[in-house]
Amino acid sequence: MSGELKVSMHEENGLINEEGIAAQSNTIVRKKPRKNLFQRYATQHIILAFAIALLCAYYALREMPAVANFATSYIAQPWHRFAGLIFSIFPFSVAELLCALAVVGVLAFLLVTVYRIIRKPEKLRRVYGALVTLLAGVLMFYALLCWLWGIGYYSYTYTELSGIETEVISAEDLREVATYFVEIANTAAAAVNRDENGLYVCDIQETFNDVSALYTGLPAEFDFLQGLETRPKAMVFSYLMSHMNFTGMFFPLTGEANINVHTPHSYLPSTVAHELAHQRGVAREQDANFTAVVVCVESDDPNFIYSGALLAFTHLANALRLASYDDWVETCALLGEDVRRDLSANRAYWAQFQTPVADISETAYEEFLFNHGQEMGMRSYGACVDLLVAYYGEAASSH
Repeated sequence: MSGELKVSMHEENGLINEEGIAAQSNTIVRKKPRKNLFQRYATQHIILAFAIALLCAYYALREMPAVANFATSYIAQPWHRFAGLIFSIFPFSVAELLCALAVVGVLAFLLVTVYRIIRKPEKLRRVYGALVTLLAGVLMFYALLCWLWGIGYYSYTYTELSGIETEVISAEDLREVATYFVEIANTAAAAVNRDENGLYVCDIQETFNDVSALYTGLPAEFDFLQGLETRPKAMVFSYLMSHMNFTGMFFPLTGEANINVHTPHSYLPSTVAHELAHQRGVAREQDANFTAVVVCVESDDPNFIYSGALLAFTHLANALRLASYDDWVETCALLGEDVRRDLSANRAYWAQFQTPVADISETAYEEFLFNHGQEMGMRSYGACVDLLVAYYGEAASSH
């Protein structure tokens, strides 16, 4: 009996051992195959493919007016209004925070990636993973920028929106309208606050609060500018923005108008109006400058009137100098002392930022403008003179 028991126990143990071996064998057989590069980075590849598809569609369709107008009216502008409303609850610039986090995040990602490449196996796979991750992120951001902002450069022209027709202008036209704005600036200069050095100063927060009435009560031709009232955001890294030669920035992903508050105050109110014009769907820089002049000069606030007149005079005077140097000298001689002082302070401020960083920044943004059909690049800011002469020419000639 005991012998039989021993035999059956041995047999049972044998069965157990065989089953264990079989189980182990099955475990080895059923081990998942190693993922290839596409499977391992599936999410990045999907994002990359989607971004490429968006960009291909953008470059293929952007010059079709029907597509550009539809995308601007039913995709970009609704998003700007929605995002602007959502992010307006934050007292700080969410766009600026996202940019800062992106810079820190990319640097941290690169450092971790370099460490893993040096210390871990499969170096080539890790290099590929880092490259495809960065490429997917950059291309998706750029694709969104194209569809939420760049498409506006191919959409309705300002003439189509407002009915204002531009014509070939002469040096005499430029001189008359420039003189018109000199008189407005001289008058408003006496009604604004100044510091101990005689330079114009404004309360920045008060200026931001006063924008609620800036785009109301405009003439009928500017009805397309009606939209959501949101306050602009002061940028924490304003000094860095000055190094990059930017006075403001509209960020289409968050719908925020961001303002460089480190600059001299003379152009700050008109910069606010310019960025808010972008927020309301005015994409082209020359159109945003013209809009800023109109809403500032048409307002009841001497701060905006003064700043808008300075903005208009600056671009008109630059064009007049090229057209007729003598007329430019005579027109500039009409400027009051307060206005001259503010213009000199502004030139001195920006002169200190003529650095390689500023050159790189300007070149990069100009390439962005070129890439989106703005053939004048940075000079497009000054192209508002055609609209200024067309809109204010009659008032200037009869003044």
